[in-house]
Amino acid sequence: MQVAFAPADVETAELLSRMTGPMTVHLAKRALANAPLNLGPRRHTLSLHELARPLLTAEEVRRLPESEALVFAAGHPPIRGRRAPYYGDPELVRRCKMPAPEESDRIAQPAGRWPDSEGGAGGGQGAPGAPDLSAQLERIIETLPILP
Repeated sequence: MQVAFAPADVETAELLSRMTGPMTVHLAKRALANAPLNLGPRRHTLSLHELARPLLTAEEVRRLPESEALVFAAGHPPIRGRRAPYYGDPELVRRCKMPAPEESDRIAQPAGRWPDSEGGAGGGQGAPGAPDLSAQLERIIETLPILP
């Protein structure tokens, strides 16, 4: 999911305009034509057209008000929504006032092995808290059935 606000540069505005996709605009034109030599009634012509245009042009994207945002979610049409500031919701204000935890909730794990700087496997010292990936891989291979 991506959330976009009014951009300051033209390139980003054009990208967001392309991301919103096209829309179809129905256009009706009416024309009046005089009869030859101005004899007889006038002729009326009505023509209907369908034109494609961006759902939001780059300029419309750049002029989005501060209170609005564009939301892009995979598989769904874009959403032009209103921003809800956290300080307008009592529950979010209450959560913001909660103190930070005194202790970390991380679980200490033994250091694992990381690839060395030459690009080879093993040899390097694992980062603190990183699992031993080679031991996990060996356990997985041991559990695989042997095919005839």
